[in-house]
Amino acid sequence: MENSNQDNRQNSQIESVGEALTPRGWKRYAKVMGFFLGIIVLVYGGYWVWENYLNPAPGGADDIRRLEEGLKQMEEDQRNDTYGGKTPQETLDLFIAALEAGDVDLASKYFLLNEHREEWREGLEQAKAEGRIDEIVSTVRNMKPSSRDTSSKNVVEFSIIEDGATQHAAILMLNEFSGLWKIESL
Repeated sequence: MENSNQDNRQNSQIESVGEALTPRGWKRYAKVMGFFLGIIVLVYGGYWVWENYLNPAPGGADDIRRLEEGLKQMEEDQRNDTYGGKTPQETLDLFIAALEAGDVDLASKYFLLNEHREEWREGLEQAKAEGRIDEIVSTVRNMKPSSRDTSSKNVVEFSIIEDGATQHAAILMLNEFSGLWKIESL
């Protein structure tokens, strides 16, 4: 009797394998495989849409790595920046001396090391070409430390006040990496 049960199981397995080889079995196999393939395409498509359109941090680890490298380079550049004074007034005096010597490139190095430094250099070059350097020197020389609170010990404002209104102002910031004061705006 036991042999007959084993024979029946083997025959039923053979019939299922045989059924899989019939056209009806292939259709069933194709539907199941199509379903799983559809799931895979759907998951991959969703991932692709997320990475290319919806992800709030595109690039992920690569962007973070590039940002960290950029910050390290910026910090190193600021540590190596040797232009500026130990006090805000000293920085303004060095700036004035460079302009009086006609050295616009040196004068521009007293501005913050950022994307605007080149704009300041170009502006000073234009002022030199137009003969306005003496006017800039006179204005900066007449600036006095402002009484306005900057809310930071690392930011100082110098200004010229006439008739109760600020006519000209310069903002200087401490480069904390080099310990030197830099002109932020003028």
